[in-house]
Amino acid sequence: MDTVCQNKATGRLACGPHGRAPWSSKTWLQASSAPPEQPSEAPAKAPKLPAKAILLLTALAAPAVAQEQALSQAVAEPDGALEEIIVTARRRAESLGDAPVAVSAFSAEQLARRNIQSTQDLDCITLSLQFATSGQLSGNNSAAVESTLDHWGLSATAEWDLSRSLLLKSISAVRGTAWTGIRDADNTAFDMLTTAIDSDSQQFSQELQALMDFGRLTGVAGLYYFSEETDDRLSVPLAFPPAPPVIASLLGGGPGTRDLQRVNLRTASYAVFSEWTVDAGESLSVSAGLRYTEDKKTFEGAVLNLFPATRPDPEPLPTRATRAGGPLFIASRPFADTYSALTGSASVLYRLTPMLRTYLSYGSSFKSGGFNTRYNAPTADNLPVPFDKYP
Repeated sequence: MDTVCQNKATGRLACGPHGRAPWSSKTWLQASSAPPEQPSEAPAKAPKLPAKAILLLTALAAPAVAQEQALSQAVAEPDGALEEIIVTARRRAESLGDAPVAVSAFSAEQLARRNIQSTQDLDCITLSLQFATSGQLSGNNSAAVESTLDHWGLSATAEWDLSRSLLLKSISAVRGTAWTGIRDADNTAFDMLTTAIDSDSQQFSQELQALMDFGRLTGVAGLYYFSEETDDRLSVPLAFPPAPPVIASLLGGGPGTRDLQRVNLRTASYAVFSEWTVDAGESLSVSAGLRYTEDKKTFEGAVLNLFPATRPDPEPLPTRATRAGGPLFIASRPFADTYSALTGSASVLYRLTPMLRTYLSYGSSFKSGGFNTRYNAPTADNLPVPFDKYP
């Protein structure tokens, strides 16, 4: 997903996917549709767009060999006209006409004329761009519906120009997100299916790049590391299952049952990548690259049902089903799985004229698997259900 970002010091804009701006020594103001790993119940707030020229780089031909980060930058003249567009989707600065990617550029006047008020409006004027929303929280007088999000982030970029042909770059980033939400899922006057979620997440990423320029041959090689840890607590009051003690409690005006989830999720991702471009003459450029990614996902926690619903969370979490603890859906012990893939990209760009160019590109991508964290019935042997990777 593309993101609109503004440099607060200069007013220049750039865009990048997954909520990451083109980090530099400058200060960047980020406006993304949703933070990573945010639960689906969180409302998607559409940030207002600044009255500046905006660039959107649609991921029609994004390379799979580099961790997607900085996609494009625009340099604006004092009168607001775009002077030059520099694309860094392939980890090196290139003129827009020399990069096999699709870019949609709009001036402030064009945005105003088309009544673009938020990021969600941009998909109406930009091909292959979609801002997905998770829907508004809903409810009535039976539950205090709310949603609170706090997040912060820091990044640092360092460069070492070792020679005319070799540049080393380090990109480091850390980010934290805390989200609390209450959702009245049944939309009735009864206190049931009122989902309360607390989620806290910490992320760290480090990327090392070697950018090489040998005239007609240019390329990038690098290493990437990402780690994330998320603690989730979810509580859902229910009127079922219709067991005799529950029925007796409900008939007497008492509470029903409560589903409780306490989960710790951890991710460790490693990658190595390289991509090269050769200029085969004045009009033809050919590019190819590879990326190997390995992700380790760890699930630890318990999902269980408590009766009565007013009972506090058990400490420590149970590891087997008991009458005192209620039915145990998922046992509290670590589960881990590792996913890996080799992906690649290739492109051919031909310059028909100085102002007209065409390209053909191919790319494969990888999304690792993990563990489902939502259950309302016991699974086989009380084990979490993993889902496979999506190549």
